[in-house]
This record gives sequence, C-alpha cells and structure tokens, in this order.
Amino acid sequence: MALAPTESKAQPPQLAGAKRLVEFDLRIPVANWLLSRGLSPICEVQSLGNCDLIGVAFTDEKRPKLNRLVAVELKLTDVAGVMRQCRSHHARGVTEVWAAMPPQSARTERRFKESSYGLLRVSEGQVLIVAHAGECLLVHRRLERLP
Repeated sequence: MALAPTESKAQPPQLAGAKRLVEFDLRIPVANWLLSRGLSPICEVQSLGNCDLIGVAFTDEKRPKLNRLVAVELKLTDVAGVMRQCRSHHARGVTEVWAAMPPQSARTERRFKESSYGLLRVSEGQVLIVAHAGECLLVHRRLERLP
C-alpha cells in the first residue's frame, strides 16, 4: 500500500483505499525508531514547548545524568510549522531535533538537508532517515555545535 501523493496543505496524506492519515498514526513507528536507537520515548512533552515525542538516555552511573535528549515533531503537511518547532526545540538545548512526516517533495527534503534538523519519512509503519540531524552538546543549558 502506498501513500497517495499530495502537496496540498489542506489535504493530509492518506493510504490508498484506507482511512485518512492523522499525526497520531506516526507516533508508534517513531517511538519504535527511538527505542531502536537506545532511547526511551515519551509523548507530548510540555516543558519543551509541546513536543510530540522525545527520546531520552541517561548515563549508567549511581546518580544517572541526562546523556541524550532527542526531540521529534510529527507533522503531516505543515513544513513551515515543523521547521519553526524544530528551531524552538533546538534553542531549548536538545541533543538532536527531528521532524517525522509522510513522504515529502524533493524541495522539502532539501530544506531539511540544508538545516541542522533531521527528517524521518514515515510510510506504512516504516521509518526511513531522509536527512540526518546535526548533533549538539548540552552545555550549561546552551547549545553548542560540534566541530
């Protein structure tokens, strides 16, 4: 089953012959993707400005410290909105910022490849990395790019 092509902001993608796709449909595949990367997924995190999903990993010490904090925004069509949210999460000091969307146009994919935000293509329950997120370091609540 393939996603029906759409470029319209008003018309979310839908599986051919199936119900209309909603953001919630992206959550489980992306949560599984976070798990496969050794991160614990948490949904709807308000402290990061209402982030759809975060993945966390802690150090293996007696008093664990946050080692990685990965933010993932789920969107169907609103590319400008997801880029704005990615910038916001980036400014809040997360380790990596990703957007998870159904297949997008080449232009949209290029925008993500030129940014420091990752893009995940979610289709039929599978997650594919289209653009890798730039890694950042948490330093006293400020974000510094790795060389």
